Amino acid sequence: MLAVRGKRVLLSIHIALNAVWIGAIAIILFLLLGKDDVPNGDQLSALHSTIFTIHDTVVMNVALLSAVTGILFSLFTNWGFFRFRWIIVKWASVSALCLLMTLNIAPALNGMAAMTDVERNEALVNPLYRQYESESIIFLFLELAGLISIIPVSVFKPWGQRTTSFHVERRKFLIGWSIVGGLLIVGAYIQQTNLEAYRNLVAEQFDLSKSVDGKYIGEAEYGFRYVVRVTIDRHSIKDIEFLENRSTIYAKLAEGVAKKVIRDQNLQMAAVTGATTTSKCLTKAIENAVARSLAL
Repeated sequence: MLAVRGKRVLLSIHIALNAVWIGAIAIILFLLLGKDDVPNGDQLSALHSTIFTIHDTVVMNVALLSAVTGILFSLFTNWGFFRFRWIIVKWASVSALCLLMTLNIAPALNGMAAMTDVERNEALVNPLYRQYESESIIFLFLELAGLISIIPVSVFKPWGQRTTSFHVERRKFLIGWSIVGGLLIVGAYIQQTNLEAYRNLVAEQFDLSKSVDGKYIGEAEYGFRYVVRVTIDRHSIKDIEFLENRSTIYAKLAEGVAKKVIRDQNLQMAAVTGATTTSKCLTKAIENAVARSLAL
């Protein structure tokens, strides 16, 4: 069991993390609701990129740390996990909020960031953007309300101890979660290492004045086989078709890379915010197709 000082320190950290969580959600909502005052497409894209970054780096990590401190507090104090009804309600609420954040809010914010990065102001009239916008605002308000409603539960502890309590043995819990946590950390490290390698891919910029008109197939293998067909006409990239791509929402958003490449005639600046990894992989496939137009 933790000493009194240890409990106070852990509780202070837990409270601070939840305050940051609430504050970050409030900031995101403020930025979303005030975006109508943004004067141009570049700033709109920057705004959504900022919102995406706040949620991805602050909210997600703070929520994880909040859950970890909650587990430690339940494990190393007399409160436990299931002894009191109000604690069960807190754990159920936090779990629901984390699912809401992961399954609903993150995809919507990512979607808006990706679409405004590619389409700028044109995204505002896209029905999919409007859908993402509505979903994100509704779910963010729900998350904020849920977090705020947990505060009085923690302060007033309205429901008492259960008559029959399920006991969690600390030693078995630590051993079990140490094994699970270790496996998760190793898996996350391997995945993150691969993702960082893909995100750091740099496409070569070609002299398209030396290209030969035609349609060219390009492939790239990065944990998945990406295949594109690039149309070259009058020394310019006129069209890009995606023949093979992953079916996830982020992979589909990454296809916005085609519009950026065609607009800028530049492969090096084509990454799509919110779908960086897949867009870099698709860009390498486009690069391979363009290289074939120069090899003739």
